[in-house]
Amino acid sequence: MPRKPLDKLIDEIYDAAVEPRLWDRVLIDIADLLGSTTALLCWNHQSFIGASYLGRLDYAFNERHSLPIISESPWPPAVLRLPVGQVVMSDAIMSLAEARRTRWYREAITPQNVEHALLMHLDAQDSVDYVLTVQRSARKGAFTKAEARLLRPLVPHLKRALRIAARVQAYHALARDQQELLDLLDIGIVVIDEFGRARCVNRAALKMVAKGQALTLRNATISASEHCGELAGLIAATGAGGPGGVLALHRRESAVPVMVLVCPLRGLIRNRLDQLGESQAAVALFIKDPALGGEAQLNDVLMQFYRLTPAETHVAQMLAAGFGTIGTSRHLAVSENTVKTHAKRIYEKMGLKGQGELAQLFGRLAVSAPLV
Repeated sequence: MPRKPLDKLIDEIYDAAVEPRLWDRVLIDIADLLGSTTALLCWNHQSFIGASYLGRLDYAFNERHSLPIISESPWPPAVLRLPVGQVVMSDAIMSLAEARRTRWYREAITPQNVEHALLMHLDAQDSVDYVLTVQRSARKGAFTKAEARLLRPLVPHLKRALRIAARVQAYHALARDQQELLDLLDIGIVVIDEFGRARCVNRAALKMVAKGQALTLRNATISASEHCGELAGLIAATGAGGPGGVLALHRRESAVPVMVLVCPLRGLIRNRLDQLGESQAAVALFIKDPALGGEAQLNDVLMQFYRLTPAETHVAQMLAAGFGTIGTSRHLAVSENTVKTHAKRIYEKMGLKGQGELAQLFGRLAVSAPLV
């Protein structure tokens, strides 16, 4: 199968940050790049492990067979002990002969004919760890170090896409022109065009500029009170095709820095912003001041934007923390049927499929955590 040109694959990665349904397409293209069957993007949040996107694998099969016994797999614990960015081959975690004797392998892996895996601890943020797994059949053989190196150009873009998608869905809101949500967030958002001019600044960013502690905005140019050249250089490099990065902007008034995530605008989001009149948009800044926001702001997003009731908000928080129907029922002193009814309405209002996606979204909504 022909490989997709690398530049187009990178654009696809950023498109997936706007449209999560596109992650499967990205993973399939990554699998093809390595001559493999499939790729998976998994996550771990407070010991709750889930597979977000499965490439070519069958979702129904995995929900019935794989996910219930995923805790028996030796792969996730081994990968999560690795430094972020490090790759390990499944055969180094457990030999194929030994793995074939386990229930997990027989019931979840062998039926899907994906017996060799290349695994990477891709990113860790806000108590959520992300794991990239590329899998193929025993006939194709184990992965080589040379094949693992093919991932290197994609890794910084994958990490950046995960981080921009994990900022209270701010990137999604930006792409969809959801100004109501953008102005509810305590994350500052600035869109910069290819000439370095700030073209869109949300309420939180204006508030940070008004405080004058770490950022200034003069003549449509955003700059740092300190480290000005470093921020300008990162913005310029990102606009020229780089993957962006994170800067800690220190300020005299506080030992706690303002964190700035600099992201490229590529693919769908750039096209959409062009259609909205933000022509030549090239870079987005997502700015976190840890002194702002917190749990109250999270509740505002849940109730004002997603229109959850206070009761639904409490249930959503319990479910996202990993409590099941019974645990939530006992903790909140309500019936299990009440919890199920609330859960159904929560998923409908938030456009989610179930508890796994809710837990993921709450990882994204961890607005009191530093932006790193």
